[in-house]
Amino acid sequence: MNISKRINNIACTAFATLLLLGSNYSAAAQNTRDDKIPSITFYYKEEANGTPKYMCDMILQEGTYRFKRDPSDNVTYPDCISDEAYYFSVQNAPSGTRIFLTDERAGSDACPSKDVSPSNNFTFTFRVNKNDLTMETPLRLTDVEKYVGQAGGGRWVPIPEAPGLQLTDGYVTGQIHGKLSCAQFFMPIPA
Repeated sequence: MNISKRINNIACTAFATLLLLGSNYSAAAQNTRDDKIPSITFYYKEEANGTPKYMCDMILQEGTYRFKRDPSDNVTYPDCISDEAYYFSVQNAPSGTRIFLTDERAGSDACPSKDVSPSNNFTFTFRVNKNDLTMETPLRLTDVEKYVGQAGGGRWVPIPEAPGLQLTDGYVTGQIHGKLSCAQFFMPIPA
């Protein structure tokens, strides 16, 4: 093989490797960012290279959404698997959006209400305070725990790992990783 072909092969291999390593998150996650649709993306555990693996997207619209627990579940977002999300990020979220993330109560098929039913392990309530917030890096759910004692009672705590996102309330009584099963979104009223 002549030198020019070898250099071409090496260059092509290097380019392909850079493309694979550079695309940390799936094309589906990128699509919601490009379309300017307010959405939240959930990720599995980290892959071998330390990058969270893409799981699913949910459109940020008013409502409560349960993650899929078994194949027979009829849920709005069937690719969002209960007890498998370890990270999340938001894209194009309007200021004033509130995001409630929690696990299910034992023995219940329903998501706990933000105001009524506590969960077993954790509850986090976030508020977006930057218009069209798009997080560049997914936030690990366990990283939020350190801010729980500071939030609540009218205190909103900025999340340094996610500028533009504040923790407004929350508690942790058990395991966080591998327990997320419900999301509830409250959208701001357009002006």
